[in-house]
Parts: sequence; C-alpha cells; structure tokens
Amino acid sequence: MHQYLFFIGDFPIRAYGAMLALAIICGASVAYFLLKKDGRGWHEHIIDFSITVAVAGLIGARLWDVFFFDWHYYGNHLLEIPFVWQGGMAIQGGVVLGTIAGYWYLR
Repeated sequence: MHQYLFFIGDFPIRAYGAMLALAIICGASVAYFLLKKDGRGWHEHIIDFSITVAVAGLIGARLWDVFFFDWHYYGNHLLEIPFVWQGGMAIQGGVVLGTIAGYWYLR
C-alpha cells in the first residue's frame, strides 16, 4: 500500500488516515443500525458518542506516543506535539482515553 493515496493541491491524503476515518465511520454506522434495530431509542446518541470517543481516542493516541515513546525529543520541541502528520500515534493511548471519554459520555 502506498503512503499517499492522492493529493488535494499540496495536501496529501494518507492511506493510514483514510483507513482510520473509514473504520470510525463504519463502526459508528454499525452501532447506529444495531441500536436502531434494538428499539430502545439509544441510536439517537450514537453519533455524538462516536465523535466524542473518536476525538478522544486520536488525542490519547498522540499523547501516549509523545509522553511514553518520544518524550526525549518532544520535551525540547513542545510546539511539535500536535503535528500528527510527522508520525506518531500509539493504540494504547487511543484505547485508554477513548474508553475514559466513552465512560464519561455515558455518565
């Protein structure tokens, strides 16, 4: 698989980002239709829940990579922490912060 799928002007659309976005959309869609079929009315909340968990998961994945794997670099380059296009996300942080955000949303 190529790193870049295509470009919009000078902006690259990366394969990893496209697959991640597709996975979030597919997961939210499946959850929506399963909850709608359930008939208890919870499907009305799944879009907000999915957005909350997805954003928290992305933030958590970046922060985990920064603080646990590359702090020796980012400790001296604090302004580069949000530069996700330079690489660096860790699934552990996405799972942890996504779970915390999901629990918070449900409370």
